[in-house]
Amino acid sequence: MGFHFVSKREPVPTSGTTASRHAKNYCLLASRHIDLEEWREARTLLQRALALSPEYREALRMAANIEFTTGNTTDARIYLNRILTQPEPADADTLFLLGNLELGEGNLVEALAAYEQAFTLGEGTPELEFNTGLAHLMLGHSRQAIEVFSRLIDEMPTNGRAWDALGCAQRLEKRYEEATHAFLQSLQVEPLQNDPRDHLAQMLLEMGNPEQARAVLETALSIEADRATSRHLLGLAFATLQDFPRAIECWEAVLLQGPAPAETYHLLANAHLHVHDHWKAMQVLNALVRLYPDHLPGHLQLALLLLEQGELEDGWRHLEEARAIDPQNPTVMQLVSAATAMRRQRG
Repeated sequence: MGFHFVSKREPVPTSGTTASRHAKNYCLLASRHIDLEEWREARTLLQRALALSPEYREALRMAANIEFTTGNTTDARIYLNRILTQPEPADADTLFLLGNLELGEGNLVEALAAYEQAFTLGEGTPELEFNTGLAHLMLGHSRQAIEVFSRLIDEMPTNGRAWDALGCAQRLEKRYEEATHAFLQSLQVEPLQNDPRDHLAQMLLEMGNPEQARAVLETALSIEADRATSRHLLGLAFATLQDFPRAIECWEAVLLQGPAPAETYHLLANAHLHVHDHWKAMQVLNALVRLYPDHLPGHLQLALLLLEQGELEDGWRHLEEARAIDPQNPTVMQLVSAATAMRRQRG
Protein backbone atom coordinates (compact mmCIF):
# COMPACT_ATOMS: atom_id res chain seq x y z
CA MET A 1 0.00 0.00 0.00
CA GLY A 2 1.10 3.57 -0.53
CA PHE A 3 1.76 6.10 2.18
CA HIS A 4 0.20 9.54 2.48
CA PHE A 5 2.63 12.42 2.50
CA VAL A 6 1.80 15.92 3.65
CA SER A 7 0.93 18.03 0.62
CA LYS A 8 2.38 21.51 0.10
CA ARG A 9 -0.97 23.05 1.03
CA GLU A 10 -0.98 21.43 4.47
CA PRO A 11 0.91 23.18 7.27
CA VAL A 12 4.03 21.29 8.22
CA PRO A 13 4.91 21.70 11.88
CA THR A 14 8.57 22.45 12.34
CA SER A 15 8.82 21.60 16.02
CA GLY A 16 9.28 17.95 16.93
CA THR A 17 7.06 18.44 19.98
CA THR A 18 4.35 20.07 17.88
CA ALA A 19 4.57 17.32 15.25
CA SER A 20 4.22 14.65 17.94
CA ARG A 21 1.21 16.42 19.41
CA HIS A 22 -0.49 16.63 16.02
CA ALA A 23 0.34 12.97 15.32
CA LYS A 24 -1.22 11.99 18.66
CA ASN A 25 -4.38 13.94 17.79
CA TYR A 26 -4.61 12.15 14.45
CA CYS A 27 -4.35 8.83 16.32
CA LEU A 28 -7.16 9.82 18.67
CA LEU A 29 -9.37 10.68 15.70
CA ALA A 30 -8.40 7.44 13.98
CA SER A 31 -9.36 5.38 17.03
CA ARG A 32 -12.95 6.62 16.77
CA HIS A 33 -13.14 5.46 13.17
CA ILE A 34 -11.59 2.12 14.15
CA ASP A 35 -14.34 1.62 16.75
CA LEU A 36 -16.86 2.10 13.92
CA GLU A 37 -14.83 -0.14 11.55
CA GLU A 38 -14.38 2.80 9.18
CA TRP A 39 -11.03 1.55 7.95
CA ARG A 40 -10.44 4.00 5.08
CA GLU A 41 -10.90 7.06 7.27
CA ALA A 42 -8.74 5.56 10.00
CA ARG A 43 -5.97 4.73 7.52
CA THR A 44 -5.96 8.27 6.15
CA LEU A 45 -5.60 9.78 9.60
CA LEU A 46 -2.84 7.38 10.60
CA GLN A 47 -0.91 8.08 7.41
CA ARG A 48 -1.09 11.78 8.25
CA ALA A 49 0.20 11.02 11.73
CA LEU A 50 3.11 9.05 10.29
CA ALA A 51 3.89 11.78 7.78
CA LEU A 52 4.37 14.10 10.74
CA SER A 53 6.12 11.60 13.01
CA PRO A 54 7.34 8.57 11.01
CA GLU A 55 8.50 6.58 14.05
CA TYR A 56 5.45 7.26 16.21
CA ARG A 57 4.78 3.84 17.72
CA GLU A 58 1.12 4.25 18.51
CA ALA A 59 0.34 5.19 14.89
CA LEU A 60 2.44 2.31 13.55
CA ARG A 61 0.80 -0.17 15.91
CA MET A 62 -2.70 1.06 15.10
CA ALA A 63 -1.96 0.88 11.38
CA ALA A 64 -0.59 -2.65 11.79
CA ASN A 65 -3.69 -3.66 13.73
CA ILE A 66 -6.01 -2.32 11.02
CA GLU A 67 -4.16 -4.24 8.31
CA PHE A 68 -4.14 -7.42 10.40
CA THR A 69 -7.86 -7.08 11.16
CA THR A 70 -8.71 -6.56 7.48
CA GLY A 71 -6.51 -9.44 6.30
CA ASN A 72 -3.60 -7.43 4.85
CA THR A 73 -0.91 -9.32 6.73
CA THR A 74 1.94 -8.17 4.48
CA ASP A 75 1.25 -4.51 5.27
CA ALA A 76 0.70 -5.33 8.94
CA ARG A 77 4.15 -6.90 9.10
CA ILE A 78 5.72 -3.87 7.39
CA TYR A 79 4.30 -1.56 10.06
CA LEU A 80 5.36 -3.88 12.88
CA ASN A 81 8.88 -4.16 11.49
CA ARG A 82 9.16 -0.38 11.61
CA ILE A 83 8.61 -0.63 15.37
CA LEU A 84 10.79 -3.69 15.91
CA THR A 85 13.76 -2.11 14.13
CA GLN A 86 13.70 0.98 16.36
CA PRO A 87 16.52 1.24 18.94
CA GLU A 88 14.11 1.04 21.89
CA PRO A 89 12.87 -2.48 22.80
CA ALA A 90 9.41 -3.42 21.65
CA ASP A 91 6.60 -2.96 24.16
CA ALA A 92 4.07 -5.63 25.25
CA ASP A 93 1.29 -4.35 22.96
CA THR A 94 3.52 -4.58 19.90
CA LEU A 95 4.66 -8.09 20.81
CA PHE A 96 1.05 -9.17 21.38
CA LEU A 97 0.12 -7.93 17.91
CA LEU A 98 3.20 -9.64 16.45
CA GLY A 99 2.11 -12.88 18.14
CA ASN A 100 -1.37 -12.53 16.63
CA LEU A 101 0.15 -12.04 13.19
CA GLU A 102 2.38 -15.09 13.53
CA LEU A 103 -0.52 -17.14 14.88
CA GLY A 104 -2.72 -16.09 11.97
CA GLU A 105 -0.04 -17.17 9.49
CA GLY A 106 0.48 -20.51 11.22
CA ASN A 107 3.91 -19.68 12.65
CA LEU A 108 3.05 -21.20 16.01
CA VAL A 109 6.52 -21.32 17.59
CA GLU A 110 7.15 -17.66 16.70
CA ALA A 111 3.69 -16.68 17.98
CA LEU A 112 4.29 -18.38 21.32
CA ALA A 113 7.70 -16.72 21.67
CA ALA A 114 6.16 -13.28 21.03
CA TYR A 115 3.38 -13.85 23.56
CA GLU A 116 5.78 -15.11 26.23
CA GLN A 117 8.05 -12.11 25.66
CA ALA A 118 5.02 -9.82 26.00
CA PHE A 119 4.25 -11.45 29.36
CA THR A 120 7.70 -10.52 30.65
CA LEU A 121 7.15 -6.85 29.81
CA GLY A 122 3.84 -6.18 31.46
CA GLU A 123 0.81 -7.50 33.25
CA GLY A 124 -0.87 -10.23 31.22
CA THR A 125 -4.28 -9.34 29.78
CA PRO A 126 -7.03 -11.96 29.29
CA GLU A 127 -6.51 -11.70 25.53
CA LEU A 128 -2.77 -12.30 25.85
CA GLU A 129 -3.35 -15.21 28.21
CA PHE A 130 -5.99 -16.78 25.93
CA ASN A 131 -3.84 -16.50 22.81
CA THR A 132 -0.85 -17.94 24.65
CA GLY A 133 -2.96 -20.93 25.61
CA LEU A 134 -4.24 -21.19 22.05
CA ALA A 135 -0.69 -21.30 20.67
CA HIS A 136 0.15 -24.08 23.15
CA LEU A 137 -3.00 -25.95 22.13
CA MET A 138 -2.26 -25.68 18.41
CA LEU A 139 1.29 -26.89 19.05
CA GLY A 140 -0.07 -29.91 20.90
CA HIS A 141 1.22 -28.70 24.28
CA SER A 142 -1.95 -29.90 25.97
CA ARG A 143 -0.70 -29.72 29.56
CA GLN A 144 0.56 -26.16 29.20
CA ALA A 145 -2.72 -25.20 27.51
CA ILE A 146 -4.75 -26.75 30.35
CA GLU A 147 -2.70 -24.76 32.85
CA VAL A 148 -3.25 -21.48 31.00
CA PHE A 149 -6.98 -21.93 30.40
CA SER A 150 -7.61 -23.20 33.94
CA ARG A 151 -5.93 -20.07 35.31
CA LEU A 152 -7.96 -17.88 32.96
CA ILE A 153 -11.23 -19.55 34.04
CA ASP A 154 -10.35 -19.02 37.70
CA GLU A 155 -10.10 -15.31 36.93
CA MET A 156 -13.06 -15.19 34.49
CA PRO A 157 -15.46 -18.11 35.16
CA THR A 158 -17.98 -16.81 32.62
CA ASN A 159 -15.49 -16.85 29.72
CA GLY A 160 -17.14 -19.35 27.36
CA ARG A 161 -14.24 -19.39 24.92
CA ALA A 162 -11.82 -20.32 27.69
CA TRP A 163 -14.06 -23.21 28.80
CA ASP A 164 -14.25 -24.43 25.20
CA ALA A 165 -10.48 -24.22 24.73
CA LEU A 166 -9.92 -26.00 28.05
CA GLY A 167 -12.16 -28.82 26.81
CA CYS A 168 -10.12 -29.10 23.60
CA ALA A 169 -6.88 -29.34 25.59
CA GLN A 170 -8.36 -31.96 27.94
CA ARG A 171 -9.57 -33.94 24.93
CA LEU A 172 -5.98 -34.09 23.66
CA GLU A 173 -5.06 -35.63 27.01
CA LYS A 174 -8.01 -38.07 26.60
CA ARG A 175 -9.51 -36.70 29.80
CA TYR A 176 -12.94 -37.10 28.26
CA GLU A 177 -15.08 -36.64 31.36
CA GLU A 178 -13.37 -33.37 32.25
CA ALA A 179 -13.52 -32.22 28.63
CA THR A 180 -17.26 -32.94 28.49
CA HIS A 181 -17.76 -30.84 31.61
CA ALA A 182 -15.75 -27.98 30.07
CA PHE A 183 -17.74 -28.03 26.81
CA LEU A 184 -21.04 -28.08 28.71
CA GLN A 185 -19.87 -25.20 30.91
CA SER A 186 -19.03 -23.24 27.77
CA LEU A 187 -22.53 -23.86 26.43
CA GLN A 188 -24.08 -22.89 29.74
CA VAL A 189 -22.28 -19.54 29.56
CA GLU A 190 -22.94 -18.97 25.84
CA PRO A 191 -25.82 -21.26 24.72
CA LEU A 192 -25.87 -20.05 21.11
CA GLN A 193 -22.15 -20.60 20.43
CA ASN A 194 -21.66 -23.69 18.28
CA ASP A 195 -17.88 -24.16 18.48
CA PRO A 196 -18.24 -26.13 21.74
CA ARG A 197 -20.88 -28.32 20.09
CA ASP A 198 -18.56 -29.10 17.19
CA HIS A 199 -15.71 -29.89 19.57
CA LEU A 200 -17.94 -32.04 21.79
CA ALA A 201 -19.23 -33.92 18.73
CA GLN A 202 -15.68 -34.53 17.49
CA MET A 203 -14.80 -36.00 20.86
CA LEU A 204 -17.93 -38.18 20.92
CA LEU A 205 -17.02 -39.55 17.48
CA GLU A 206 -13.52 -40.23 18.74
CA MET A 207 -15.04 -42.09 21.70
CA GLY A 208 -17.24 -44.19 19.41
CA ASN A 209 -20.55 -42.49 20.22
CA PRO A 210 -21.88 -41.38 16.79
CA GLU A 211 -25.54 -41.24 17.90
CA GLN A 212 -24.74 -38.76 20.67
CA ALA A 213 -22.57 -36.77 18.26
CA ARG A 214 -25.44 -36.67 15.77
CA ALA A 215 -27.80 -35.25 18.40
CA VAL A 216 -25.30 -32.54 19.38
CA LEU A 217 -24.70 -31.55 15.74
CA GLU A 218 -28.39 -31.43 14.89
CA THR A 219 -28.82 -28.99 17.77
CA ALA A 220 -25.99 -26.87 16.32
CA LEU A 221 -27.66 -26.86 12.89
CA SER A 222 -31.02 -25.92 14.40
CA ILE A 223 -29.29 -22.76 15.65
CA GLU A 224 -27.11 -22.12 12.57
CA ALA A 225 -28.50 -23.99 9.55
CA ASP A 226 -25.64 -23.08 7.18
CA ARG A 227 -22.82 -24.03 9.55
CA ALA A 228 -20.46 -25.99 7.29
CA THR A 229 -18.30 -27.47 10.07
CA SER A 230 -21.31 -28.94 11.87
CA ARG A 231 -22.73 -30.30 8.62
CA HIS A 232 -19.37 -31.90 7.77
CA LEU A 233 -19.20 -33.58 11.18
CA LEU A 234 -22.82 -34.71 10.90
CA GLY A 235 -21.89 -36.45 7.66
CA LEU A 236 -19.07 -38.17 9.54
CA ALA A 237 -21.53 -39.31 12.23
CA PHE A 238 -23.87 -40.78 9.60
CA ALA A 239 -20.95 -42.50 7.84
CA THR A 240 -19.86 -44.02 11.16
CA LEU A 241 -23.43 -45.30 11.54
CA GLN A 242 -23.13 -46.80 8.01
CA ASP A 243 -25.89 -44.45 6.76
CA PHE A 244 -24.00 -43.39 3.63
CA PRO A 245 -26.92 -41.80 1.73
CA ARG A 246 -27.46 -39.31 4.55
CA ALA A 247 -23.71 -38.76 4.87
CA ILE A 248 -23.65 -37.95 1.14
CA GLU A 249 -26.50 -35.45 1.64
CA CYS A 250 -24.51 -33.68 4.35
CA TRP A 251 -21.26 -33.44 2.43
CA GLU A 252 -22.92 -32.39 -0.82
CA ALA A 253 -24.68 -29.62 1.12
CA VAL A 254 -21.28 -28.45 2.39
CA LEU A 255 -19.87 -28.36 -1.16
CA LEU A 256 -22.85 -26.31 -2.36
CA GLN A 257 -21.72 -23.53 -0.02
CA GLY A 258 -18.36 -23.25 -1.84
CA PRO A 259 -14.93 -24.88 -1.77
CA ALA A 260 -14.57 -27.13 1.26
CA PRO A 261 -11.61 -28.75 3.05
CA ALA A 262 -9.99 -31.62 1.18
CA GLU A 263 -11.26 -34.07 3.80
CA THR A 264 -14.88 -33.35 2.85
CA TYR A 265 -14.26 -34.22 -0.81
CA HIS A 266 -12.37 -37.37 0.11
CA LEU A 267 -15.04 -38.58 2.54
CA LEU A 268 -17.77 -37.84 -0.01
CA ALA A 269 -15.95 -39.84 -2.69
CA ASN A 270 -15.62 -42.79 -0.30
CA ALA A 271 -19.32 -42.57 0.58
CA HIS A 272 -20.22 -42.74 -3.13
CA LEU A 273 -18.04 -45.82 -3.42
CA HIS A 274 -19.87 -47.40 -0.49
CA VAL A 275 -23.16 -47.04 -2.40
CA HIS A 276 -21.44 -48.33 -5.58
CA ASP A 277 -21.62 -45.04 -7.49
CA HIS A 278 -18.15 -45.04 -9.04
CA TRP A 279 -18.97 -42.32 -11.56
CA LYS A 280 -19.88 -39.76 -8.85
CA ALA A 281 -16.89 -40.82 -6.78
CA MET A 282 -14.61 -40.05 -9.71
CA GLN A 283 -16.30 -36.69 -10.25
CA VAL A 284 -15.66 -35.74 -6.63
CA LEU A 285 -12.07 -36.98 -6.73
CA ASN A 286 -11.40 -34.96 -9.88
CA ALA A 287 -12.70 -31.87 -8.09
CA LEU A 288 -10.53 -32.73 -5.08
CA VAL A 289 -7.24 -32.98 -6.98
CA ARG A 290 -8.07 -29.90 -9.02
CA LEU A 291 -8.55 -27.82 -5.87
CA TYR A 292 -5.82 -29.59 -3.88
CA PRO A 293 -3.20 -30.77 -6.40
CA ASP A 294 -0.90 -32.06 -3.64
CA HIS A 295 -3.53 -34.32 -2.08
CA LEU A 296 -1.83 -37.70 -2.29
CA PRO A 297 -4.77 -39.97 -1.27
CA GLY A 298 -7.01 -38.26 -3.84
CA HIS A 299 -4.58 -38.93 -6.70
CA LEU A 300 -4.07 -42.53 -5.56
CA GLN A 301 -7.76 -43.30 -5.26
CA LEU A 302 -8.53 -41.70 -8.60
CA ALA A 303 -5.67 -43.58 -10.24
CA LEU A 304 -6.91 -46.87 -8.79
CA LEU A 305 -10.46 -46.31 -10.07
CA LEU A 306 -9.19 -45.38 -13.53
CA LEU A 307 -6.92 -48.41 -13.68
CA GLU A 308 -9.78 -50.68 -12.62
CA GLN A 309 -11.82 -49.31 -15.53
CA GLY A 310 -8.98 -49.92 -17.95
CA GLU A 311 -8.22 -46.23 -18.48
CA LEU A 312 -4.49 -46.81 -18.16
CA GLU A 313 -3.16 -43.52 -19.47
CA ASP A 314 -5.38 -41.34 -17.27
CA GLY A 315 -4.65 -43.59 -14.31
CA TRP A 316 -0.92 -43.40 -15.03
CA ARG A 317 -1.10 -39.60 -15.15
CA HIS A 318 -2.49 -39.48 -11.60
CA LEU A 319 0.10 -42.00 -10.47
CA GLU A 320 2.80 -39.71 -11.82
CA GLU A 321 1.26 -36.86 -9.82
CA ALA A 322 1.28 -39.06 -6.72
CA ARG A 323 4.88 -40.12 -7.32
CA ALA A 324 5.94 -36.48 -7.62
CA ILE A 325 4.33 -35.80 -4.22
CA ASP A 326 5.84 -38.79 -2.37
CA PRO A 327 8.00 -41.11 -4.50
CA GLN A 328 8.84 -43.43 -1.57
CA ASN A 329 5.26 -43.98 -0.46
CA PRO A 330 4.64 -47.78 -0.39
CA THR A 331 1.15 -47.50 -1.92
CA VAL A 332 2.49 -45.28 -4.69
CA MET A 333 5.26 -47.76 -5.46
CA GLN A 334 2.84 -50.70 -5.42
CA LEU A 335 0.37 -49.03 -7.77
CA VAL A 336 3.14 -47.89 -10.12
CA SER A 337 4.36 -51.50 -10.37
CA ALA A 338 0.84 -52.75 -11.05
CA ALA A 339 0.16 -50.05 -13.64
CA THR A 340 3.51 -50.75 -15.36
CA ALA A 341 2.59 -54.45 -15.65
CA MET A 342 -0.83 -53.56 -17.05
CA ARG A 343 0.68 -51.26 -19.66
CA ARG A 344 3.12 -53.96 -20.70
CA GLN A 345 0.30 -56.47 -21.05
CA ARG A 346 -1.71 -54.05 -23.15
CA GLY A 347 1.37 -53.25 -25.24
